[in-house]
Amino acid sequence: MSNTYRNANNIQANKTTFVKPQTSFYTFQPRPPVPIAFQNAEFDGKRLRKAVARKTVDYNSSIVKMLESRIWQRDSRDYRAIQPDIVPPMYMQNNAANCITTKFVRTSTNKMRCPIFCVLWTPEGRRLITGSSSGEFTLWNGLTFNFETILQV
Repeated sequence: MSNTYRNANNIQANKTTFVKPQTSFYTFQPRPPVPIAFQNAEFDGKRLRKAVARKTVDYNSSIVKMLESRIWQRDSRDYRAIQPDIVPPMYMQNNAANCITTKFVRTSTNKMRCPIFCVLWTPEGRRLITGSSSGEFTLWNGLTFNFETILQV
């Protein structure tokens, strides 16, 4: 380091500067009144938003329709050419066009958003288990699609 650099710093450091006393620009302000619409609303304890009932996907009528029509179908000769009814996937395994989805229903996210690598329905068809890239197994409810259990591997 050169002496001129040190001397320049010392000269600047020895200058006296006048600083105004510290005053706070933020003063205490009471909370604004709560709007009437939110006074009687029920809030869950986790987030500050109104508790909303989740939409449920009810597939029981599809199962009943499949069971009723299964009685009268002998084999593939009795399958309908156009399937106007919504039935479970196991009932329509021979028609590949049924795996095309035309309507987006909903997205369900976990606490930590990460890619999902495997998805499997439980044998009874009520729950869905997913495996994510973070090493978590998540058990989802098949009707409301909210998660029931998270297991860390």
